[in-house]
This record gives sequence, structure tokens and C-alpha cells, in this order.
Amino acid sequence: MRAYIVAHSHIDAAWLWTLDETIEVCRESFLRVLDLLDKHKAVKYVQSSALYYEWMEKKHPEVAERIRKAVKEGKWEPVLPWVEFDTNIPMGESLIRQILYAKSYFLEHLGYDPKVVWLPDTFGFNWALPTIMAGFGIKYFLTHKLRWNDTVLYPMHYFYWQGPDGSKVLAHITFGGYGGEVSEKRIKEHLHLALTRTGYDLAYVIYGHGDHGGGIDEEMAEAADKLAEKGKATPALPTEFFREVEKLEGLPTWSDELYFQYHRGCLVTQAAFKRRHRIAERLVIDAEKLALIASWLGSGYPADKLRALWKDLLTMQFHDIIAGSSIREVYEEGFKVLSRIGDVATRIIAESLNHISDKADIKRGEYIVFNTLPWTRNAVVETEDGAKVPIENVPSLGYKVLEEKSKPSIRVKESGDFIELGNGHFSAKISKRTGAIVSLVKDGAELIDASRGGVHIQVFDDTPVWGRKTIEEGWDAVVFDAWELYHLQKEELQITDLLEPVKIDVEIGEAAVSFKAVYIYKQEGREDSKFEITYTVYSGIPWLEVSLKVDWHAVHKLAKFF
Repeated sequence: MRAYIVAHSHIDAAWLWTLDETIEVCRESFLRVLDLLDKHKAVKYVQSSALYYEWMEKKHPEVAERIRKAVKEGKWEPVLPWVEFDTNIPMGESLIRQILYAKSYFLEHLGYDPKVVWLPDTFGFNWALPTIMAGFGIKYFLTHKLRWNDTVLYPMHYFYWQGPDGSKVLAHITFGGYGGEVSEKRIKEHLHLALTRTGYDLAYVIYGHGDHGGGIDEEMAEAADKLAEKGKATPALPTEFFREVEKLEGLPTWSDELYFQYHRGCLVTQAAFKRRHRIAERLVIDAEKLALIASWLGSGYPADKLRALWKDLLTMQFHDIIAGSSIREVYEEGFKVLSRIGDVATRIIAESLNHISDKADIKRGEYIVFNTLPWTRNAVVETEDGAKVPIENVPSLGYKVLEEKSKPSIRVKESGDFIELGNGHFSAKISKRTGAIVSLVKDGAELIDASRGGVHIQVFDDTPVWGRKTIEEGWDAVVFDAWELYHLQKEELQITDLLEPVKIDVEIGEAAVSFKAVYIYKQEGREDSKFEITYTVYSGIPWLEVSLKVDWHAVHKLAKFF
């Protein structure tokens, strides 16, 4: 029976506190750990999040120097990423940068090449992660959060996690939490679970104070020494432990996402912050692309500005920030950060476009449309005078002159309670009585189920309900009001269909036709919520544009558009 132990202090970048407070939490936690590392032979320590190391480098260089020394002595292991990020909400490019920026920081400032992605508390894991990790030469992945599933436990704890392209990394779902005591009792519990669930007599026990940091204490350090002296446990950094896992035979392979059956509400809560984050994310990516193209044409490349923008953006992707599970003050500060990112990125985009335009062969008064996507694109652009103009076949990472040309006709037909819209690529039918789209035909195929009233807003009751618990830890979902969805726990779904619009408008233009429906949802004791849905058909563009604006004031309700 083999037990390995490692000290760790789980530090949430923000949660029930703000980022500024966490800087001091890191300093105090790290100093406590460093002092104990000097006194106790059996203590080895792991710490994620390159952001925390950068904070020490900039604000407490004496702490950073002691960490650097401990890393060189093999007592402290830095593990990826930049922050312990949410893997489902950010774009794929952000997932890559989480590893890139952390790996680059550790190589440059600590002379250490990390091999572990350490995400103990993140709410589920994107299937692309093994592919991204393998691309950086990262071999190992660790989490504990999947032990919080509320329906089915994952059947494996040691396994190869395979990405969509076939790349594999060695993964471990721990048998216990990411902190706590270190004792013979706890070690025996871990080993028992390891043997009964996996057949392997190997366990990794993580101990320490967590969430708000705290490092480890003298009692824990003394316990680790005694366990090592008695041969009950071996101190091991993550890479040392994973080398032992590599020796196991017959490990299974998991080729899919690692879905977390809990905290499902985190994909929708704090929606305004999530939207602002996505806008900032897109702006930074576009700024980087356009600045690079402009640099090829003789402009200076704003590397330092872009690097700073990325670091701030990656920090906002910490799992308790972007997931919507933090306190109000975190989002008040976060909105300011994202606004600043957007402003700086927008300036970089404007400066880059001006430089590129000066070098392009265009005539005075012409509009040119840039496409920053990696594929040829059709789009609808808005000119200075507010006109929306369709444009087709704009080349990847290139531009096209916006030309006035004869426009194919848009078909508009009113028939009883319905209005039919089409442009040769598709046809749509919308009910003037309910505002719902009841038919969408493209390439001869009907895409809408009209039997349920067509596509419309439904509002579900989402009042917290007792009774759904995590299988191992026993946490009831009712404790996590902002993190959870409860509508499916009801004995009977309580649904309100919004099919009675208070206003309907039809606008017919030369290049576009739009149908707008406005709905009001009332809840006693709350301000009315307003939904504005607009369907637009553009000449020559092969899709129906749907715009949904929501002014939401309801509480313990869940709105769905489908």
C-alpha cells in the first residue's frame, strides 16, 4: 500500500473577497509555508496560479526570491495555469493562453518547466484540454471537483484523458479534497477507496488550509514528518507522484469532456458580466490579429499592451469570477477591468485598421470591411450613417471593399395571422398573433417544431428545493442558490409561455426586413421583465438573424428561448 502526501493551500483568486485581498492572503500563506519548509524535511508543497507568483515578484520580491530558492531545492512545485480557470465559458484561445502565459512565466522567472495542470475546484472540464496540454508538452492533469457529482460518480480515478485529436494526458481525480489534515486515519481512508474503486494500492493525500489560503501549520508539518519517519507516507511533489502513476498497468482511457454534474447555474448566472467578458475577449483577439498585420506593413507592434490585456482577461476567467459565484464587489471591480480591456483593445484595433487602410489600395469614400476570422465570411455591416449592408465572401484575415450593387429581392407575404419572409436561401413563417417563429425551411428541410407553438420564450420556476446532494460530500444544492438550477427538481415543471406580445412591428427596407415582438413578464413584488425579439432577413445572406434583448428583474425564475 503506497501513500504519498503533499502540502497545498487552495487560494481562490476571488470569491467571498476581492482580488486585492488575495494578494495579502498569498503573502501570508507563502511565508508560513516557506518557514515550515526550512524546518521540516517531510514537507513538500505545491502551488498553482502564475498570477500569484507575479504578485509576489512585483509587490513582495523577498517572498518571490524565497519561493525561487525552494523550487530549485525541490521542495516547492509550481503548477499551471495562470489562474484556476473555468474551462467551459471562455473561448478556446483563452484556454491556450491560460497555459501559455503560466508556462512562460515559470520558465522565465523560476527557471522551471511545469508539467502539471492543477484544477482541483473548477466546475467541469472541456474536452479540448488534453489536446491543448499535449501541444505544450504538459503531461499530467489533476482535479478533485468531480467528486461533487450529484448523479453518477466517475468510475475511474487514474486514467488517460484523450482529446478529440487523440492526444493523451495522464489524469487523476483525487480520493479526497484539496486540503485538510494529514493523518494515518485519512491516509487509510484514501488507500481503501483507491483499492476498492480502482484496484490500485496508490493514493495521493493533499493537506493544508484552503479557499482563503492559510498554507499549512506546525501541527500539519510535524504530522507529515512523523508519517514519513514511520514509513506510512512518502512526501511527493505532483510530478513525482504522477511518475508513480505512470507505472500502473491497464489504465483506462476517457475520450470525452469531464462533465461536472453540479453547479449548472454557473453557465447562466451573472449573465451581464459573462457578456462583457466575451466582448472583451473578442476585442483582445481581434486587436492582436490586426496589430500583427499592421506590423507587417511597418507599424509598431504593441506587445507589452497586448500582454497586459491578456493577463487581466485571464484573471477574470478564474472559476469563481466568470462562473458568477462570487460576491457583488468582485463584479463591480470586474466590470471596470473588462471595460478597461475593451477600451484599450478598441484603440489598438482603430490604430491598426488606420495603418492597414493607409497601405491598402482603396479609393476615397469607399468602405472596406475586415474579416478577422480564420475563414471566408458573409456578414452584415453597419456604416457610419447607420445603414446595415450585407457583404459576401470577405476573405479570411483580409478585407473587401463594400460595394453598392443590385440586391436580390426579399420576399414578404402576409397570410392571415402569419407573415412569411424569405430571400431565396430560406423561408420563415412568423405568427403575428404570438410573435413566435413557426416555420423555417432551408434546402427543403423544416427546422421548426410548430406543434409546441414555435420558437418562443418560456419562464420556469427555479425556487430552491431541498433534496439534491453531492454523492460523496453530501452538500445539498439548496445551499448554492446562485450556482444551481432547481426547475427539474419540481414534482411538475412550472412553465409560463410568453406567447402574447404587447407590441409587434414590421419594418421593410431595401436590403432587410425585420419582425419585432415585445413581451412583458410579471412577477409579484418585482419590476416587470421585458423581452424584445427581432427576426431579420437580409438580402443575399443565407441566414435568419435573431436578436434578443432582455431587461430581466425576476428572481428564482429561469427564462429559456427555444
